[in-house]
Amino acid sequence: MKSLLLAALLLTPAVAVSAEDVRYYDVELIVFENLSERDRSAERWPTDVSLEPPEEYVELDRPFAGPLPAEYDRRYTFKPLSTGAQRLNSEARMLEKSKRYRVLAHLAWRQPGMAREQALPVHIDIPVPAPVATPSRSGSGETADTGQPISADPGDAPRDYRLQGYVRLVLARYLHFEADLAYRAEPRPDVDSLLETNMLFDATAALDPIYHLQQSRRMRSQQLHYLDNPVLGVAVLVTPFEPDSEGSKTPARR
Repeated sequence: MKSLLLAALLLTPAVAVSAEDVRYYDVELIVFENLSERDRSAERWPTDVSLEPPEEYVELDRPFAGPLPAEYDRRYTFKPLSTGAQRLNSEARMLEKSKRYRVLAHLAWRQPGMAREQALPVHIDIPVPAPVATPSRSGSGETADTGQPISADPGDAPRDYRLQGYVRLVLARYLHFEADLAYRAEPRPDVDSLLETNMLFDATAALDPIYHLQQSRRMRSQQLHYLDNPVLGVAVLVTPFEPDSEGSKTPARR
């Protein structure tokens, strides 16, 4: 009996996914910074974070060089969406107008739903100008909403920052979104020389903290979801997209 069952399984052809069965999604995210010093100091942040690059990943500003399954339509595979096609523009404007937050990145692209074994991370590497403190009426450099300073001594040279990492959408029984992001200041030009001459009692005191967010979240399409820590927040919206025979957008299945 067991041998008959095994033979039947071996003779059963594997079910291939056809191009018509591939699900496509518009993925949009806003990465924003919480400017509150009270929240920023709520945790002790590392000064060294290693972001291990995956074997394969996608750069949104260039074609993916690796192999893709034949059933994926390259017109809808990791293609950036224009500003006019983005759905979170009003949310981004609200964050920009807030004195408590500022937008670090606003990205949107179209991609197929990919199983965990195939799902490709999207690489994020964005330079971010340092925030400029807005002085209060008293000129103390305090924010109106938190009453706390949001920058160092005004005499310090402006610091630039960098948002780096990877995000990935996985299609299993549910949608899952994964983020591994680090927000760090660009290296100070004088840190190495100070370390070499032992001029610092505590070398790590001269190093800027790295705000690291590494989270995953189960998603529901067409609903706004959030991942966050005291400094970084990520708003994510995943919307089904289904092209018709002419390539235009039609109502998509969930």
